[in-house]
Amino acid sequence: MKITREKTKELKIKLEGKYIEQVNSYKYLGVTFEEDGTMDCELNKRIGQASRTYFALNRGFIEKKEISKKTKMRIYKAVYRPILTYGCESWVLNKKEKVRIGAMEMKYLRKVKGVNRLQRHRNEDIRRELEIQPITEYIEKRQLEWWGHLMRLPNNTPTRKIWEARSYGKRKRGRPEETWDDTIKKIMEKKKVTIKRAKEMARDRKTWRKFTNS
Repeated sequence: MKITREKTKELKIKLEGKYIEQVNSYKYLGVTFEEDGTMDCELNKRIGQASRTYFALNRGFIEKKEISKKTKMRIYKAVYRPILTYGCESWVLNKKEKVRIGAMEMKYLRKVKGVNRLQRHRNEDIRRELEIQPITEYIEKRQLEWWGHLMRLPNNTPTRKIWEARSYGKRKRGRPEETWDDTIKKIMEKKKVTIKRAKEMARDRKTWRKFTNS
């Protein structure tokens, strides 16, 4: 496989005698991938779908006082959060994007708690009372689970080969864009585990599951 960083150069990919059409974006398994690797389109879609789900549930379910918070949180975990974070295993989020995701998370949780944004209730306190982890931590957990799965794949599998593929060419000027591997390294640093140690743990499913749940 040939990969280039040069925008002006178009690589023609041929498969079984046919050239594959090159596009600016495409959808695979419900996830939109952009040519430049940015998250804007997919994140807007996730937030839009989560917002529609919220308004569909709001009056007839979330606002109902006769429905317990426990039941509302079950729907959050089973419906709302999966819609908001679908495909998050491969995400590379910047600070602004994390704030947007967090705002959609708290929109639901504050409604369950019965408080609005003008009332001074810390997000941490609301999550603690509802016994739910921050959505950014949930995303990181899913990313670590996927990383562990990749580490257990045989070296000759297409998924492993694509993940380990490296591009050649000149980088853009300025600060290098963060990659998915960079994201994983940051998560490991937060958990105070080296990549070498993480690779050893990932070989055993039970050990890795215990680590990702910690």
